Amino acid sequence: MTDARLELSSPPSDVDDVHDWLEDVWKRHPEVDGEARFAFETALIELITNSLRHGRTASDIRCTVELDITDTSLTALLTDTGGPVKLPAEPWVMPDDEAEGGRGLALIHLLTDSLEYRRAGDRNVWTVRRNTHA
Repeated sequence: MTDARLELSSPPSDVDDVHDWLEDVWKRHPEVDGEARFAFETALIELITNSLRHGRTASDIRCTVELDITDTSLTALLTDTGGPVKLPAEPWVMPDDEAEGGRGLALIHLLTDSLEYRRAGDRNVWTVRRNTHA
């Protein structure tokens, strides 16, 4: 069951739209542990921002986020219309201090319990999950 759904199109959508949406979600789910909520929100915003920023094609990027909240986990399914993602050989490893980028996926991995990527037709599909305290 989907507890919340957000559809973005960039431009004009941006990270402020995600913050506003999540603020509303948390108001409807005060039972979610604060630590889990903070980590999950940070990871999800990083993932959505990456999709909108790095997925640019000749047209705008459309992105859909479906959020499921249970007693034991927070799960987001993100699909976007960006081009295929080429993951680094070790996507969950932090790059060295001199690297100008490449920290996003490693950060998401550190903040969540599961991060998966697959390509389905013309869409990128990401699933991110964070366990909560029951």
